[in-house]
Amino acid sequence: MASANRKGRAGETVYVVRAAGTYWVVDMFVAEGIITPGEVILELNTLLSVNRRLPKKLIEDKIQQLEDMLPVH
Repeated sequence: MASANRKGRAGETVYVVRAAGTYWVVDMFVAEGIITPGEVILELNTLLSVNRRLPKKLIEDKIQQLEDMLPVH
């Protein structure tokens, strides 16, 4: 198994798979009401601001998906 620390396609693929698994858990927590979409959005934005190595596009897509879940005022 390739390491997430390795450079190149294999390492990037592992990293994306790990992110997708994390998103699945977050989706389950949101669905069960354990955490709100707004709370997840705040945390994801914090992660983006402190770690530039994260998959920015994946996180931005997840933030957009969560924003679509928020009630419209």
